[in-house]
Amino acid sequence: MNGGRKAKLYQFNPNGVSVLTKLSHHESRQLHDKYVSRRTSFGKDLDLEAGVGTLILAECKKAGIAPESVVQHITPVAYETLINLASEASRWRVPGGPDDHANLNSQMNELKGPGFRRRVQELLGIQERPAHCFLVLQNGKPPFATDNIIEVFDRADAPVMFVVSAASLANQIRAHVPDPLFVFEP
Repeated sequence: MNGGRKAKLYQFNPNGVSVLTKLSHHESRQLHDKYVSRRTSFGKDLDLEAGVGTLILAECKKAGIAPESVVQHITPVAYETLINLASEASRWRVPGGPDDHANLNSQMNELKGPGFRRRVQELLGIQERPAHCFLVLQNGKPPFATDNIIEVFDRADAPVMFVVSAASLANQIRAHVPDPLFVFEP
């Protein structure tokens, strides 16, 4: 079962996760296992969502933040990263001929704004799940996901220690993972 997903996600191999996170195979696998144990969606062990979750934990670990303290808060940022990547038609493979790919391309291009975003979430099977652009860690406060980073920096309640950006994560994945990232399943 894939949770209503209409797309297959790119599958990593263990070495691919290590290359993406720039950590040893052992460290990457430990972080991956932490993410997968908290995972709320259906998927394969080393799919793109798990790779994104592992990458978030690796970024936190490199910043000196214990992965255990953030693992339960990262899924919305992982989903936003997937939406960011899936919003590019070039990231998709469509079984069939060029007309099938052109059809998906035109469907995605016809929609704008929230309608487009909903369609991408629907294709990924995450339409009912929260997705946020940033994971924020503040001194003395639990981590949280948000879309408004300016508001966070404007508040004076606690200094910001670290921010993970879904757009930055998507760029890291673009640099290390070949296309296609998603395969459309009609």
